[in-house]
Amino acid sequence: GLRRKRHGRRRPSGERHRPAASFFSLSDTAFVGPFVTVEKALPDPKAKAWAGNRFGAIAVDMESAAVAQAADQAGVAWVAVRAILDPMETPLVIRSRAQALRCLAVPRRWKEFSGFLQMVRTASRSLAGGLHCLIERRKRWI
Repeated sequence: GLRRKRHGRRRPSGERHRPAASFFSLSDTAFVGPFVTVEKALPDPKAKAWAGNRFGAIAVDMESAAVAQAADQAGVAWVAVRAILDPMETPLVIRSRAQALRCLAVPRRWKEFSGFLQMVRTASRSLAGGLHCLIERRKRWI
């Protein structure tokens, strides 16, 4: 979970998950490494950098922790294939469907929405490539 700091900002709890080492050479375009669990998106590049540096993580993640924890407890090798929508150095401007709809309703914010859509397209292509690499590797295991 996240802990509150004095000024009301949320910080990652430090729960860190590391995928199986056998996945570290997955592909030339995928990064494999530990991630830190957060309960709420970290939209600010400074907060993301702090979390990465503090916990030695290459990404912050909200959804994969439960699966990682269960796999670790069961002694099962795992990897989470994720596309990063907002890299560490990029602020996450649109954080909800409601916020996206508000952007669409205001013409002066269309450029902002267009940039967000480009991030989504890039993340989708990245996810497809990562899954393709994983499937090809899986074929070699069988």
